[in-house]
Amino acid sequence: MKIKFIVNSIDYVEDDIKKAVSYLEEMTPLKIEYDIEVVNLTVEHVLFFRSPHDNRFWMGSHKLKEQLRPIVDEHEYHAVCFIYDRSKSLFYGVEDFVVASWSFWKPLYPTTEYTEVATDKSTDNNDWTWKLISHELIHSFVKRAARRGRTVKDEMDETTVKGKKVTYYMNHDPYAKNGNYARTLANLEPHWDMVEYQPYTAYKYFNKKEAENMNHEFMLILDKARGIAGIPFSINSGYRTPAENKEVGGVADSSHLSGLAVDLRARNPEELAIIHNALYDCGIRRFGISDTFIHADADPSKPSPRIWLY
Repeated sequence: MKIKFIVNSIDYVEDDIKKAVSYLEEMTPLKIEYDIEVVNLTVEHVLFFRSPHDNRFWMGSHKLKEQLRPIVDEHEYHAVCFIYDRSKSLFYGVEDFVVASWSFWKPLYPTTEYTEVATDKSTDNNDWTWKLISHELIHSFVKRAARRGRTVKDEMDETTVKGKKVTYYMNHDPYAKNGNYARTLANLEPHWDMVEYQPYTAYKYFNKKEAENMNHEFMLILDKARGIAGIPFSINSGYRTPAENKEVGGVADSSHLSGLAVDLRARNPEELAIIHNALYDCGIRRFGISDTFIHADADPSKPSPRIWLY
């Protein structure tokens, strides 16, 4: 599993990140790879809800994810954890509130969970920051499994103890054998495959730029065919925006627009035959042939098999 920690102008949380990662690796089957990036963003807050437990307002960040997406690649991480000093944030017109840490149901990207950890020097001095990080990431594990169709009971915030609902049961001790951490991790036990899955595949023969906006299943086919062919697959044209498609004279319903087509360079008739045969062996049935390239697409909305000449 790969996690990106984005730290907002704090110089005292790196040890907490390491401690949280060590704890999660100790208590789960996960092997965690992580990056830390320090940023300097303005964090504004809005009211999320009023707690029925203590009648205080709970505050959350406002439009922060929009600031984070430009610095996080969509397919690179399973989760992003933003850590900031709540004492330096901006609040408007609210008294008697708590700035909370959150694991958001709406992810940063469809396959990238998003959590926020609000801390400060006092919290850190009381050995709470690493626990907050661990707490919110466990929430994100539950949500990640849920997005893959697994139902997991999340007992991090509310636990039933002897028939009564208890909030944050044993939350101060992540190692408590019957606490909220242990219970939720036990509930996750049959579902780690859905927590750790990575929808993005680092293709063997194509880099991220070549695969950008391309259909994932189609790229897997191209990758397999490239291995069979044993010669380079140089993409002259892959995904196109409508403007790009118009500029090159593409047809209005071009499969390039949906990332389901490529034009591959062919320097001679022999390369043309090798590329065609490898793609055909991998199930491609739509081809356009020219002297210098071969068009291949897997658009299910179009007639197949088809072959045409340019």
